[in-house]
Parts: sequence; C-alpha cells; structure tokens
Amino acid sequence: AGTFYNYFRDKESVLRALLGESVEEMRRLTAEARRDARTADEMVAATIDVSFAMLAGDRGLFDLLRRNRLVAKLDLKS
Repeated sequence: AGTFYNYFRDKESVLRALLGESVEEMRRLTAEARRDARTADEMVAATIDVSFAMLAGDRGLFDLLRRNRLVAKLDLKS
C-alpha cells in the first residue's frame, strides 16, 4: 500500500490521473459534436448529449465523480 504514493503525491493527484483521460476524451467528442451545430442551442445540446452519454456509458466514471465532487472541481490542466 505504501508504494502507491511513490507514483502519486496524494488523493488529488490520483483523481487527476484517473479523470484526465476522460476529460480529454469528453473535450474531443464535444468539439466533434459541436462542429455540425448551426445555433447556440445546438451547441449546448451537443455538449449535454456528449456529457450524458459518457457518464451513462461509464458507471465507474460517474461514481468516481459523484463520490469526489469537491476534488473533481480541480483544474485538470495542471
């Protein structure tokens, strides 16, 4: 158990690593879906559709975000 933190500084670092790939995938899929949008409403709908589809399709990701709401608000770019 102690070796786990040889790779990660703390719980926030672990969460960043776990969420980083999902966030990038969501950004990519959202950008792709928005390309065909002709109105602001269509852009918003595309964003919601992609977000919902990802969370509905990955229960583990949904549970991770739900259990770690405060930590998940971290800036994942750093």
